[in-house]
Amino acid sequence: MEIGLIEWFDDSKGFGLIKTADNNEVFLHISNWKDSRNLNTENKIPILFNVGFQRNKNTALDCKYFNKNNSNDWQTLFSIKEHNFIVKVKYSEFNLLQLTFNSLNADFDISIVKDFFIEGIENLSESELLEKHNWIYKTYQNTKIDNLKTLLLKIINFRINKLSNTQILQFWKKKILTDFEPSDSILTHCYKEIEIVELKSIQKIETRNIIIIKKARNLAENFNLLDFLNFDQIFKIIDTENLRTKITRDITKIAKSHYLEIVNQKIDDSTKNEIISIWDLKKIISEQPTFLDDEIINSIKKELEKKIIQNGSFRIVIDSWNENLLELNNDFIKTKVKEQNANDLEYFLNFENSNTEQIDIVLEQLLKLDEYEIVLDKSKFHSIKLFEKYDKLIFNRLEEKEYFAFWKLKKGMILPENHLNTYLNHNEDYYRELDDWLLTKTISKEAAKKILFSNIQETKTINSRFDFYTLYNSIKSIISIDNNSISSLISLQNTCIPLILWHLKIIEEFDFETLKGKFIYFKPNDQVNIFKRLFYLKHNQQIDFDLEKLDEILRADVDLYLSNEQYNNDFVLDISTHIIIECLKSYVKTGNFVFESDLILKDLRNNSDKKFKIEHYFDKCKGRLTADWDWNTVGKITQVFYGEGQFYYAIEFEPGRQAEGKNYYGSYTYFEKNPNFENLKEEVKKIPNRKWNPDKNHWGVPSSNKEDVYLFAKKIDSS
Repeated sequence: MEIGLIEWFDDSKGFGLIKTADNNEVFLHISNWKDSRNLNTENKIPILFNVGFQRNKNTALDCKYFNKNNSNDWQTLFSIKEHNFIVKVKYSEFNLLQLTFNSLNADFDISIVKDFFIEGIENLSESELLEKHNWIYKTYQNTKIDNLKTLLLKIINFRINKLSNTQILQFWKKKILTDFEPSDSILTHCYKEIEIVELKSIQKIETRNIIIIKKARNLAENFNLLDFLNFDQIFKIIDTENLRTKITRDITKIAKSHYLEIVNQKIDDSTKNEIISIWDLKKIISEQPTFLDDEIINSIKKELEKKIIQNGSFRIVIDSWNENLLELNNDFIKTKVKEQNANDLEYFLNFENSNTEQIDIVLEQLLKLDEYEIVLDKSKFHSIKLFEKYDKLIFNRLEEKEYFAFWKLKKGMILPENHLNTYLNHNEDYYRELDDWLLTKTISKEAAKKILFSNIQETKTINSRFDFYTLYNSIKSIISIDNNSISSLISLQNTCIPLILWHLKIIEEFDFETLKGKFIYFKPNDQVNIFKRLFYLKHNQQIDFDLEKLDEILRADVDLYLSNEQYNNDFVLDISTHIIIECLKSYVKTGNFVFESDLILKDLRNNSDKKFKIEHYFDKCKGRLTADWDWNTVGKITQVFYGEGQFYYAIEFEPGRQAEGKNYYGSYTYFEKNPNFENLKEEVKKIPNRKWNPDKNHWGVPSSNKEDVYLFAKKIDSS
């Protein structure tokens, strides 16, 4: 007979289809239903039938429901090819065997099916027995009838135990049947093949302990590193103190005789590896098995320490020291630092483990390598005592000019007084530096006053503008530090000092003769201010002079300039004052302002880049003659297009132009500066988003700033 499930059935017409496990469809007509139980299409009970040919089609004959008490029906069910009990009906799958078992009662007579299961499992090949999803195992797992489940487990155990020990162990390891466990004899015999996970799952403690003892004994005879390390987990499942003590004793012997040799070799190889990291070295200790006793762990630590020092780079040694893998003594450091570069020595000083003596050793080596900045920085960080020691050593070792570079950055703290005496010269910028040093307390007021006063004392004669402004700046600076220094300065009996103090408006009196000799050393704008002050004092009747006396001041300076060409690069003489005096003298003598001057003629003949300057007095004189610089002719605003329909505004104006002049010697050309150039530049800088284009020599302004460009143009046109 065949077996299957109703796929569909039309009650009104009395026919339908039966679907078999091999996916065949057989026609069912109600006239062929022979069971005493009525056909109910809602019942998912297997149907048994014979196949015949009626109505020109394969037709189910002698149809009836599966009878659980009929051994023939069970025979039909178990005879399904390859025990494929799955039937697909209306997009669903049904297991014929499971449907049958689900309909069984607890009092079902299992003897009816016993032989079928025995035959079914006996017919399975060894490979099929080791397939987890085999039908018989699934049947066992899914059945809910206890006595049937017990029967199946007994049948399966009986069949599996016919396999070889290796196959039985394989079946167990695969967890094909969770309730299956090999016999004690097999487990203890195959102890080598039992992993930690399987060992934990063994139910009988005695059997498990025997396996553990055998594993330890085998490890002593045939050492295997992985098996040895596995004891870290095995110790966790030992539940008797006696066994734990015994295994600990055995494993400790094995560790000393076998394991230490492997670990020591690993340590040697690791420390010789140039790219090994400190974290890898730390793992050698941290990943040791927990069952090792303190003696063995300490032995490993000592070996690691020895090999790191013997094989490792200086940085690895320092890292290991910082991570407490080893201790460094002073003798080792003394020996090793001589072989290291500055970077590695500085690396050592970055850690806090070192003591003062060790730091001193490393700093001393860095000093030998001329690494002064590192020495100063690191010694200052560690202790005042060390810093003072090395600061003094470096100061004595270097020229003061070299040490000054560290001092001004507050890296060195010893005042380079001798260098500062020469450093504070005519350059005004250096005195601004001095102000900053005073502000940051790099130098004390008393020390600064001492240096400045020394400079003033040493500047007894003035032979150049450099001498003069060294004296000038020193006086100005010392007065700003201590206003009470005036009397001390005057007491030096230097005639130039009162003149400078008078110019700085600190005292009211000055010597006219001294002014005559030193006027040329003042900057051009200071020269103008002095003359303006002289006229102011004369107006207030505080002094009296005539043109001849004023001319003596200029005459001395002009003579000095004309007779000493070496000073050409020393100063620039503003001849505005000379022109005023000569004009006034000419007016007194001739009634007009026309005059002739060797000084001006010399300037016109001079073909150097540095000409005399005529400014300061006349810079804001409305009657001053200047070229007519018309914005409309020398400046313009245009639209520069780029891209598709995009543009920006270009603003251009000339800084000046080449002009031609004539004198006694003929024609000459000169550059005539645009007097409005600076004002125009400042105005265009006020336009937002403007940017100078050095390639095009114009200012570019985005088209979005149209209103700003308009206001700029309007302002320029109206000025």
